[in-house]
Amino acid sequence: MKETVGDMEDFVKYMKMIGVDNVQIKQPHNHPQSNNHPGEAPVNDLREKLMKHETDYFKVVFRSG
Repeated sequence: MKETVGDMEDFVKYMKMIGVDNVQIKQPHNHPQSNNHPGEAPVNDLREKLMKHETDYFKVVFRSG
């Protein structure tokens, strides 16, 4: 997830710019049978970066895994 944090913020900015009224972000889930283990991601930092784009007309929903 560390590699995509900047992309996620760009995505949120773009959605806001084109008039979308909300976006929902869900952090990766560590499934025991998965070969992909994202580890501990900087979730609080990401949440803070994305939530700063929220307005009365554009909501950012950050869901926990």
